Amino acid sequence: MSGFPRGFLWGTASAAHQVEGDNKNCDWWEWEQQPGKIANGDSSLVACDNYRRYREDFKLLREMNQNAHRLSIEWSRIEPSQGEFDSRQIRHYRDVLGDLREQGIEPMVTLHHFTSPLWFARKGGWMDRDSVRAFVSFVTRAADELGDLVNLWCTINEPNIYATNGWLTGEFPPGHQGDFRGFYSVISNMRRAHELAYVAIKKRRPDSMVGLSHHKFLFLPASDKRRDVWATRAAQATVDRWPIGPGRMQRVVEATSDYVGVAHYWAQN
Repeated sequence: MSGFPRGFLWGTASAAHQVEGDNKNCDWWEWEQQPGKIANGDSSLVACDNYRRYREDFKLLREMNQNAHRLSIEWSRIEPSQGEFDSRQIRHYRDVLGDLREQGIEPMVTLHHFTSPLWFARKGGWMDRDSVRAFVSFVTRAADELGDLVNLWCTINEPNIYATNGWLTGEFPPGHQGDFRGFYSVISNMRRAHELAYVAIKKRRPDSMVGLSHHKFLFLPASDKRRDVWATRAAQATVDRWPIGPGRMQRVVEATSDYVGVAHYWAQN
């Protein structure tokens, strides 16, 4: 049995809102305050307190012999109001990334991991026609301010999960159910945002690796009946069209991604 190549990256991942704590300027915090939205009533107010304790956390990663860590930088902290960037928060994330490197851990930075600033969400979020421009503006600033510390970028985490849970099942903000028009609009805007973010980062850091993360659902038919098989294929095509769809879509992805990360958690009948 062959081993893993020298330099292979073994690591873990986190998302800013899920671990940092006190992240009150984003749509997920507002969502959590609505009764019934979080089944067991948990709060992200403290979370893992990673915003203050990241050095302790990264030391633990090193003790577990990890040499890579994917983390997100919180858009709502860096750009709390549209066009206004917080230099203190930028310095914080420079400290975070610098500490990872001091520990010998390669950072992979995610630019959107499910949360959006309140100002962005209140303008319509990813359904708004200006969402692409707004996101690329943030990405450009992040690449300018943090690019010297980052070789690996993930533009958007699992856009199909974000759109499905926000516009079809209603489990994520904004909580729409069965809104297929909204689903496709969000996916379309995220696709365009990824493509332009890729260009913006590569222009500034041509040697960096830029891609995105895809959640790979596996749908299984409930029976051999034609309607169940058809429904399974339709569901699979809907959630997989971008970024791993065939034909023209595949060629577009190849031109604007150095990699596509795949996350898989379960199969579903």
